[in-house]
Amino acid sequence: MAKKSIGLTSILMGPIALDGGIGLSLTQIGATVSDSAVMSTSAGTFTDFNIEEQDTPFYSIESQKGKTTVAWSTYDMDVDTLIRLFGGTKIAGIIGAVSSSIVTAPGTGYTSAPTVAFSGGGGTGAAGTAIISAGAVTGVTITNPGSGYTTAPTIALSGGAGTGATATSAISTTSDIYVAPDTTPEIEQSVVITTKDNWIISIVRAKINAVLTWNFQKTKLAQVAITATILTPTKSNTPAYKVSEP
Repeated sequence: MAKKSIGLTSILMGPIALDGGIGLSLTQIGATVSDSAVMSTSAGTFTDFNIEEQDTPFYSIESQKGKTTVAWSTYDMDVDTLIRLFGGTKIAGIIGAVSSSIVTAPGTGYTSAPTVAFSGGGGTGAAGTAIISAGAVTGVTITNPGSGYTTAPTIALSGGAGTGATATSAISTTSDIYVAPDTTPEIEQSVVITTKDNWIISIVRAKINAVLTWNFQKTKLAQVAITATILTPTKSNTPAYKVSEP
C-alpha cells in the first residue's frame, strides 16, 4: 500500500554525539516560515567515455555524487539562535536592575551623607550611598543595582542633619547583544525532522549554512534561511540518515 507524507511538526537541531552518532540534545530553532521547508537530492555528476565506433558512451561513471539537503527559514532573530547558526558571542543584558539616579533637589544643612533607601518597583536588593558637598546632596551612587524591578523604585533620603533632598531612580532595560564572529565557523549538527503524519527523518551529521535577510519594509519580516547539507557520519557503519515510517 502506497504511503504519503505531508506537512511539518518540527525541525530539531543540536550537537552531534561524541561518538559521531546522532545527537541526543536537539532543540527547535524558532518557528518555521510557511512553505519554506524542503528536503531534496540533486543529481550526481557523470563522466562519459566516448569512442568513435558508437554514439552512446562506451563507459560512464558517477564522478561526483549528488547532495541531499534540507532547507528551511525562520523568523526567530533571538540572540541564541544567531549564535547557533552563525557563531559569535552574547553580551547578556540586564533588565530590571537600578541603573542610575538623579538628584532632583539637593536640600540644605547636611553635615553627613543621608541614608539612601529604595522602595517599591516590584524588585529587591537595590542600595546606594549619598554624596554631599557644602551641606547639599549632589549625587547618589548605586552600590547594588538589585533585580526584578518592573518600574523605577522610589528613593528616600533620611538623616544627615539636613532636609529637603530628593532623588529619583531609573532601571535598566538593556537586552542581550549579539556579537558576530570575525570569521564564520564551520557548524555541523544533527537534525531530526518530524512531519504532521509522523514520518521521522534522522540526519546524523549535516553542515549548516545560514543566510540572514534583514528586511526593513513594513510588509516583510527579517528572517534566516538555513540549509543543512547531509554529510557522511564519522561513526563507522552509520547511515547518513534514516527515514522512519509512521
